Order: sequence, then C-alpha cells, then structure tokens
Amino acid sequence: AHVCLAQAASREARSAFRKRRSSIASRSSSQADMSDFTIRTRKFKQNPLLGRKQFVLDIIHPGMANVSKKDLATKLASMYKVHD
Repeated sequence: AHVCLAQAASREARSAFRKRRSSIASRSSSQADMSDFTIRTRKFKQNPLLGRKQFVLDIIHPGMANVSKKDLATKLASMYKVHD
C-alpha cells in the first residue's frame, strides 16, 4: 500500500508541474512582444565597398530567454530606416 501511495503522489506532482509549466509558457509567449527588448549599437562604421553599415549589437532582453532574428531584423530596419 505504501508503494501505491508514493506512485500516486509522484503522478500528481508531475501533472501539477506540467500544468504550471504550460501556463508559464503560454503567458510568456503572449507577453513577449517586440517592445520587450532593447537594442544598443556600438563600434559603428560605414563600409563603402560593400555598401553597408557595420556595428556591434547589445541586446537587452530581461524576462525573455532569447530574441528571434526576425524581431531583431524588423527593429533594426525601423531604427535605421532600411526597407530590406
């Protein structure tokens, strides 16, 4: 009887963990937006041979695990008024 109670308790703990994890994931994906991160540029230089600007990005994203490349590209394009 003791083993069955332990198995039931571990099953309940696993299901509670899954519910908690799924609610956190859905909440973070709905809160994650393009305005949740900040981009800072440094070491800025123009490269006339390649016709582009080169710089180092500092990305500050508290509360987010990572930032997608698509979000970075759209935010950079709006910052530097580039349409590519």
